[in-house]
Amino acid sequence: MLIRLLSVLSIIILIASCENKKMESNNHDNISTHRDVVAVEQPNLKEDVVEVKSDFSHFSLTIPDDKWRFPKESDCLEGDWDFYRKKGMNPAHAKADFNGDGLEDHSWIMIKKDGKAWGLFVFFIKEKHQPKMVTLVEYNEKDEHWSSDDYCRMGVGIYPPGKYRTACAKGYGDPCEPDEPEEIYIKTPAVDFYMFESANSIFYWDNKIQGFKREWISD
Repeated sequence: MLIRLLSVLSIIILIASCENKKMESNNHDNISTHRDVVAVEQPNLKEDVVEVKSDFSHFSLTIPDDKWRFPKESDCLEGDWDFYRKKGMNPAHAKADFNGDGLEDHSWIMIKKDGKAWGLFVFFIKEKHQPKMVTLVEYNEKDEHWSSDDYCRMGVGIYPPGKYRTACAKGYGDPCEPDEPEEIYIKTPAVDFYMFESANSIFYWDNKIQGFKREWISD
């Protein structure tokens, strides 16, 4: 009797393990698909202005801070960026309605003109007004292990609305602290900021604070 019971339990554990692996595989495939889908066509880039086209509008997106520039064709001539560019896609740019106001916003990796910093930004599109530029994260020469071309290892994509487990809940790094969520539920598309074939975090809009929150998804 005991042997039969142990056999049944073993089968149940094996089935559960297979289902979990299948779910993790599906989640990974979905995330990869989302990144590929939102890697938009390479626009005609100038240093401070980019022409933006969508189903509803066509306008010039201008950087309000003249210290920054959009990526150029001469940036990251090798590696992942070059791979995506050859496919006609731009890994430094993603677009979606991040704050739920019904207008399509834009997220960009941008570089400081003096080469001493780079960062991730969102441009909130405003009807009949210049887009509002918001800094999500910035890295500069004062940071540990700084390299001026680190952005070449990074990409931008979109996480669709839904529920997601955080990195600490998945067992990456230390266990979740009391103030760290094990899962988050996002109501609007989030900015997926990832290192190619490595860690990623997402920036999602929180209506309560009228701003973005950042959460690590993998490490």
